[in-house]
Amino acid sequence: MESEVDYKKFIDAVEGQSRVFFVLIGHILDKGVDSDFSQLFLARLKVEAGHLEDFLDHYGCLNNKSWFPVREAVAVVKSFSGCCFKCARLLEKIPRKKILNDEIEFIDSINSAYRLLKTTLFNSSRNAINQFKKVGIELNICPVNCFNFIEYPDLGFVDRNRKKRSIKSAEHAAVSLATSFLNIAEDFGQLRKIVKTKRSEYLDMIPDTFDEAKLMTFENKFHSLQSLFDTYLSESLKLNSDKTLPGLKSYITVIYHLLDIATKCCHYLERHAAFFKPTLFGSIIQPISELELVTLIIDTFIAHSLDFTQKAQRLCKETLLNYEKRGKIRVNIPNYRGFHVRPSTLIAKIVIHYGTQVKMIMDDKTYNAAIPLELFRANEVINAQKRFMINKIINDMDFIKKKNSQPLDSVKLRNAIRAVYIELMENEDITLYNKSFSFEDLPPIHGEKISSYAKRAITHHLATGTLDIKSDQTVMFEGDVRVLEDIKILAENGYGEDKYGNNIVLPKELSYLKR
Repeated sequence: MESEVDYKKFIDAVEGQSRVFFVLIGHILDKGVDSDFSQLFLARLKVEAGHLEDFLDHYGCLNNKSWFPVREAVAVVKSFSGCCFKCARLLEKIPRKKILNDEIEFIDSINSAYRLLKTTLFNSSRNAINQFKKVGIELNICPVNCFNFIEYPDLGFVDRNRKKRSIKSAEHAAVSLATSFLNIAEDFGQLRKIVKTKRSEYLDMIPDTFDEAKLMTFENKFHSLQSLFDTYLSESLKLNSDKTLPGLKSYITVIYHLLDIATKCCHYLERHAAFFKPTLFGSIIQPISELELVTLIIDTFIAHSLDFTQKAQRLCKETLLNYEKRGKIRVNIPNYRGFHVRPSTLIAKIVIHYGTQVKMIMDDKTYNAAIPLELFRANEVINAQKRFMINKIINDMDFIKKKNSQPLDSVKLRNAIRAVYIELMENEDITLYNKSFSFEDLPPIHGEKISSYAKRAITHHLATGTLDIKSDQTVMFEGDVRVLEDIKILAENGYGEDKYGNNIVLPKELSYLKR
């Protein structure tokens, strides 16, 4: 059972816990929004605000109407000091990353975002002072000199004389990094519709279109890629000889930082914004308008993340080409109508996803697997082989051998061909897609034998999609083994269809094809 707090002791404890925090936010209020704050200062403020927030939570301030505004004010200072820190870190890192030196629009956007977020942090600091005063806290100032938190002095860098390691798995890690990035990028690309939305509709997008949880998921995925690089590639000799990996690492790092800021801002909108409206608490200052912040999230942090993701995809495909391993696989043709629209499109999407060249080979003919229309052409060969095979089956049928030499009128021919179709279906040599069809639109020709009539009918119904012929035909794909592995998985899952052409769920390995 919770015991009631000794209020005087609690006040003393809060004053002691908040002394450094007051010094830091006091420094912000003294210097103003146009001042530059070092990364060290912003990092220390974030840490102090986090400690103070945990302290207030420990004593149940979330559930107290007097102390809840205090706790909220501290939490918001923590969030926006973190955002400012990340902006300052980005602006400090950009000059070191060669691939970003020409991104003038991006640099201007981050500078503008940083100015706006500093204003937000300034307003949040004013809020915090006001809320602490309302509950009777004296602003005891800890003797901390904020000028100790200057930027790191420009002293150059120590010699890079430690040898890189020869990591056997470096090549595999590079391929894994590029492949994983491409998969994540397909998912992340869904957010592109956000930046195409009218600004007047921005506020309606949270939480239905995107929210903190969704952004955090992507942030964590890109952070995992950064960890993969740092663990297996940053120490590798491979990094010295590879022209694409350093640029890819730069993009991954920047995207991760941008999404981290976007997530923190989205957290404020979903968790705290409702409590920072003047109508709710007296003497409250709204740190930033909700529309202004959501516009910053979309137009700056999400938009540039998507832009860099697109640029990084090109580097990923270059990486896969650099480490390409060629191979061949043989798979069955699609059950339903061969390489029609869905199977051909899915194969092409797999090939395009990886950006390498893959050929499909059938009957000594070669097709570009990245172009659906190329794969469609293979149906000419497939259907010709199917007709040849079914004609042989028809010629070998006992029923045909007995009736073929007998003259039959049109009524008997139609009855005979029905018997042929029934036997072919019972033996699963053909699959009917339209069981209500008739032979009325395909009258027999005078003097036509039952075998000829059956072959003509099969050819007609195959061309019109009324039926399909069972086939054990196979095709060969030749290209990078990673692409071939996904094509093999697709083939093993019916190319995304059952034998009647109905869509089926693809396995998780091919989840990127659903987007």
